[in-house]
Amino acid sequence: MFYTAGYIHDINVSMKLEVVKSSCSLYKLDEHREVPRSIYKSSFFNVTRTDNELSIICDNNVDMPCSTKLSDLKVIKVVPITTSPGDICKLISLLNSVDIKYYAISTLDDNYIIVQDTFFELLIQTVKKHGYNISGNID
Repeated sequence: MFYTAGYIHDINVSMKLEVVKSSCSLYKLDEHREVPRSIYKSSFFNVTRTDNELSIICDNNVDMPCSTKLSDLKVIKVVPITTSPGDICKLISLLNSVDIKYYAISTLDDNYIIVQDTFFELLIQTVKKHGYNISGNID
């Protein structure tokens, strides 16, 4: 259990975290740009277009012109997909309680947490302390 904002949360220890990619970047491009084909060579990528930007998460080594690049991100898969939306919220609340900056991505089948390398050691310590198992490239 952990305590945030006046609530006590039970952790679903059946959820596991798996580092699936340890060298990604977040690229911010002009909202009118085409999605660069070079991202399709990445083993993991995510594309989000809004009214004011095109954001792409993909391998660090993809070369594309961008206005902002945030490097050294780690992609962590939440395994298995939770059957309750509250389960992923509990994990997010835990990360918030220790000021870990993250991006959350959900697909139909999977949930991912993306963190900068600077927060990774704190994430490992925090989730292990609260009963989560974490595997993959955690070095």
